[in-house]
Amino acid sequence: MKLTEKIVLGILVVAVILECLLVPWMGVVMIISIYSLAFLYVLFGFAHFNNLELSKAFSKASYDSITTGRIIGSIALGFSHFFAISGVLLKITFSPGAGPCLLIGGVSGTIILIISLFKFNKNKTPFYKNAIKRSAVLVILSGFLFFLPSKYYVEFFMRNHPDYIEAYRDYQKDKTNEDGADRLEVEYNKATMDDDEFEEYMKQKEESEDAK
Repeated sequence: MKLTEKIVLGILVVAVILECLLVPWMGVVMIISIYSLAFLYVLFGFAHFNNLELSKAFSKASYDSITTGRIIGSIALGFSHFFAISGVLLKITFSPGAGPCLLIGGVSGTIILIISLFKFNKNKTPFYKNAIKRSAVLVILSGFLFFLPSKYYVEFFMRNHPDYIEAYRDYQKDKTNEDGADRLEVEYNKATMDDDEFEEYMKQKEESEDAK
């Protein structure tokens, strides 16, 4: 599983760089990579963080030398990774829920970091050293994105779509304005869909409005 993690992380890093350069479809690659990591951590964290291969993950004998505390810590670390990474995904896709996920990931990461530092001070094993490094990264990443105003991210990644940026700014001024929310949705789809998809979207939207 370590190799799988490195491969997916490598793909993700390349995708992020290319997304910053506005290369088409890199956003999709980013989302797939992030989802892959998130589910790797939450489903197999108990084995992954204890350096167990997938073939040995469900063998009772593999855990003979691993304490219950380490297994619980691995599961907690996996969930912390999951929430932090989910928060990153929601942030980069301008979706609701990014804040709570980043907050849970950051707070849980901080708790794990403190416990791991205490444990490492008493028992300097590679497991706790690894947990400290991972938790520190989670806390920094979650904290940075949590406090980063969305407008900076929007203006950077949507810089080729000034109409969307303008609609976003107007919506932020008055989130109760239904016309503003509708315009924001239209401009987002215009920016992210190809011409045929957007034409079909607008057709369905008009039919829906006519039906009202």
